[in-house]
Amino acid sequence: MGSTVLPYLNPTQAYVALTMLTAVLMMRRTKKNFILLAILSICLLNEILSLVFLMNGLTIVLLITITSTVHNCAWLLLLYEVIRRKTLRWLLAVYISLAIANMLFIDGVASFNYNTFILGAFLYLLYFIYESFYRLRAEDFTFFTDNDYTLLSAPVLFFIGLSFIFGFKSIVLSKTPVISNMNLYNVIGIFVNFIYYLLINMYLFKQRKSNA
Repeated sequence: MGSTVLPYLNPTQAYVALTMLTAVLMMRRTKKNFILLAILSICLLNEILSLVFLMNGLTIVLLITITSTVHNCAWLLLLYEVIRRKTLRWLLAVYISLAIANMLFIDGVASFNYNTFILGAFLYLLYFIYESFYRLRAEDFTFFTDNDYTLLSAPVLFFIGLSFIFGFKSIVLSKTPVISNMNLYNVIGIFVNFIYYLLINMYLFKQRKSNA
């Protein structure tokens, strides 16, 4: 069994599992944190199912398309929950509609929906940057020191890094060797996931400390 599992193990799976455990043990029960817990559950489910699929020789293309789309929707929803701007609800509705249309009529279910992921990442980054500059102009400096800003910053590098890889839509580029036997996708993926889960854990520990 070990020889079957080992080729499919990677550091990201450990990041997800540890962060999920931390969240379950330390998280306060609020609507915002419930959305975060849903995001972590999606990530963990994706890692588990991907492992099972790969071990059985099954394609994970549709799985990744679905989980990444739901993941992006959840982050947009969390962004709305924190900053409460109504336009975000409209953007989320538009994104879901376009994601469904893309899956059914454009990219299909047999290939990864690159455009859907990139659009979701772009919408999040666009609104995150807009809100940051808006608060800066308003001299609302407490927004940047608040723990919620740490949470909202968590997926920024993740979205930028993966959008860079997916934007070329090239498997050859993704599999280009970079360090030893690690390809470009693995190197960028490990780095952005490390920062992603590090910031989420920082948010959780800060929240726990403030309630101590």
